[in-house]
Amino acid sequence: MYENPSVDFLARMPEQMHWHHIFSHRPERPWALASLAGVLTERGDLDDALAAGREALPLLLEDGSAWVFMDSFALRAALAGRHRDAARLSRYHSDIWTTQGKKHHPIDARTSARLLALLRERLPAGELERLYAEGASLSEAEACALALAS
Repeated sequence: MYENPSVDFLARMPEQMHWHHIFSHRPERPWALASLAGVLTERGDLDDALAAGREALPLLLEDGSAWVFMDSFALRAALAGRHRDAARLSRYHSDIWTTQGKKHHPIDARTSARLLALLRERLPAGELERLYAEGASLSEAEACALALAS
């Protein structure tokens, strides 16, 4: 299924545990896959991260929680050379957290710092600000589409 054994195991976990009928309809699977996508991104396994994200994000979008993971997908985009999309996703993610009045998880802070360093290195300040403005107006569906682009 996936090239990375960890992703493959997680994807097959419900069948292996003989409770696919329960687990497949619960929010834990897409959350676990989206979290795994973040870990894989941190490790540099960008193809496997994208594969996990392609399974997770459509399900998370259905319940309106895909935004939680956008910083990891922004970092994945930046590491894949898609710096403009990464900047848009970064602002989308940041603005949603602010709107929700929630605090970022410490892992998000590390991801955000790494992402910001990459964006500042690759994009001129004026362009970065323009892309941030574009990201502020994204819908969750538009953010997911950017996150899942190759």
